[in-house]
Amino acid sequence: METVVFKIPQVAEQLNRFVRARLHNDHRTRPDLNEKHIQLQTERFQSGSLPFYVVLTPDDQVLATGSYESNPAAFASFLKLAGDAFEASKKPGAAVVERR
Repeated sequence: METVVFKIPQVAEQLNRFVRARLHNDHRTRPDLNEKHIQLQTERFQSGSLPFYVVLTPDDQVLATGSYESNPAAFASFLKLAGDAFEASKKPGAAVVERR
């Protein structure tokens, strides 16, 4: 995903709206972290999918979750919806959570 899909212009445009962070569950160099990271992902997001994407607000609210998507247009759409949900959540009284 990161080496191919993330570089496609329509995906890159949407990714640029976000601050990216990674939680690796498949460390080759740090296998001691795998179990802890898998537990965190499973408990917090009820998913063990790899890759798994989560869009969080700055105050740690989940706006969107999704797993592997090989179709760049569909992944860009997921990111756009999540970014739009974030923009909407900044408006007074809004409570937007979009799950995919």
